[in-house]
Amino acid sequence: MRERTTNRVSFSRLAAVFAALAAAAAMTACAPAAEEDELVEERRLEQPAPPEAGPLTTAPGDVTDTDAQLEADGAEVHVGLSDYAIDMPATLPAGPTTFHVENQGTVEHGFEVEGEGIEEELASHLQPGESGELTVDLRPGTYEVYCPVEDHEERGMVTELVVEERAG
Repeated sequence: MRERTTNRVSFSRLAAVFAALAAAAAMTACAPAAEEDELVEERRLEQPAPPEAGPLTTAPGDVTDTDAQLEADGAEVHVGLSDYAIDMPATLPAGPTTFHVENQGTVEHGFEVEGEGIEEELASHLQPGESGELTVDLRPGTYEVYCPVEDHEERGMVTELVVEERAG
């Protein structure tokens, strides 16, 4: 009978030790997160405050320096090529346009813009994960944008692009 009591006492002591270890581990696991939060807050406080926003000084339709810069620099358009699809806007303003093209698919793709007397394409085809740029001075009208690799156009890698006069 005494042996059972000893086992119970040993089990109770063992359970208490495990509970204390678990509590210590839980407290230790929380400490790095708290320290990380403090570091993030310190870095935030070290950053200069953003400038105060002033009152709106332009009315809708007014031309701003930003508008003039965009017109001078042209538009930038991000294009995603996946397997047999082109993801890009369907309408763009006329003027110099830089297409930032990324092959997000699993096979080689290309990018070509054709219409209104223009036929321009990337200098080389893109392997999966690669990117390229193509700058075209778009005039108002309708263009066909497609992948010139093998039968990709027939498989659906074609879209219509409408280019409109710039507002202003």
